[in-house]
Amino acid sequence: MTYLFVGLVIGLLVGLAIGFMLGRQGSSSSSGKVAPRSAAVDTGTPLLDSLLGGDAPPAQGAVATKPAPSRVATLHQNLRVKFQYDEDAIQRAIDFEREKFPAAGEEELLEAAIDRWERQNR
Repeated sequence: MTYLFVGLVIGLLVGLAIGFMLGRQGSSSSSGKVAPRSAAVDTGTPLLDSLLGGDAPPAQGAVATKPAPSRVATLHQNLRVKFQYDEDAIQRAIDFEREKFPAAGEEELLEAAIDRWERQNR
């Protein structure tokens, strides 16, 4: 037990020392000026732009990326995985929730079906 404690303390100290040294190394530069963060990020590809949230148009000759799936499509895919792509079972689960909540929208029904499946399959 003592060796474990000593090992943890030594590891923590070594980690702090390395972090401190790396932090000092990254903050110093030859000119003494630090480039703005946005200037250091290369947004030359549409994929990187989409990940970083850039509004720049895609580069010439670049392949256009697909738009992000809607929330309903994402929830429906979640149900497909949970029900092992059994579309009849998925529809029964949605219909069951629709009977309980007739005024609910499609997104709410999908969320309720997912919640029910997760409760029953813990």
